[in-house]
Amino acid sequence: MSKTPKPLTVLVTDEIAEWPEFADLQAKGHQIVTGHDLKINTVSMGDVDLFLGPTCWRMDQAHRTYLPLALAAGRKKRYPKEVI
Repeated sequence: MSKTPKPLTVLVTDEIAEWPEFADLQAKGHQIVTGHDLKINTVSMGDVDLFLGPTCWRMDQAHRTYLPLALAAGRKKRYPKEVI
């Protein structure tokens, strides 16, 4: 497997950290980090190029109009409707 000429630091949430695709990316030269790595200070948030997880949203100037949608999705996840 060839190494990537432009490696990224990718933060993955615990829910998906065990996916085999991340081992493949690491073998190609990308740095895969988890929340545990942040807690023990082996990497800082400023070093992360990409955040991946079930509730992650890409948010930059181009996606700014989607902020209300991201907040709504976060609320649905945190405060699910009660089933009666």
